Amino acid sequence: MSFLRSALLCLSLSYFLVQANAQDTAGGSRGGAPWTLEPSLLTILYRDTITLWNPAFNADHGRLHLEARYQWEDWRTASVWAGRWFGFGEALHVDMAPIAGFAFGNTMGVGGGLVVEAAWKNISFSTSSEYLVDLDDQAYNFTYNWSEIAVDLDHLLVGIVTQRTRTWISPLDLQRGLLLMREQGALTFGMYLFNIGWTDPTVAFTLSYAVDTKP
Repeated sequence: MSFLRSALLCLSLSYFLVQANAQDTAGGSRGGAPWTLEPSLLTILYRDTITLWNPAFNADHGRLHLEARYQWEDWRTASVWAGRWFGFGEALHVDMAPIAGFAFGNTMGVGGGLVVEAAWKNISFSTSSEYLVDLDDQAYNFTYNWSEIAVDLDHLLVGIVTQRTRTWISPLDLQRGLLLMREQGALTFGMYLFNIGWTDPTVAFTLSYAVDTKP
């Protein structure tokens, strides 16, 4: 399958999702303001002083979910994704969005994935997974994942994080560590400490800002 054909397939899916979202009635678990926009930046500091920057941008409108990422699948590689939210549960509420997208740059690929957000009392869980098919060499097909579980101690989040990535050179297939974050209004900032006790520890910092557009 050519990259152009894969890109057209993903763009067609995105158009279908936008059209389906426009036909949804107002309300639902992810209703509210017309758009929720969230730019974010993850900065990973390697022991050899190399720094990896992972900017991302999420946009939600009703049930529509859009993402753009940079250097998530590979160095100097961007990707775009589109999906649709489904929610269920009350005391334990879960939102999930199957997504599809394509990557371009150092790695050219097409893939699918799943975003899940769950909350129960003061405990939250989130995970973002994707399987990317490399269009140049299928030997490089890869499953990526980032997962977090945290306890909210009055807007101070403490928990654990795991990550599986190809951009990170490590003897561990699955990176694991601790997270500490602070929520200050629409702003969330914090740090991760990966692999301490298993191999050379790596520090990462995160910053995100979520804003709702006016109806």
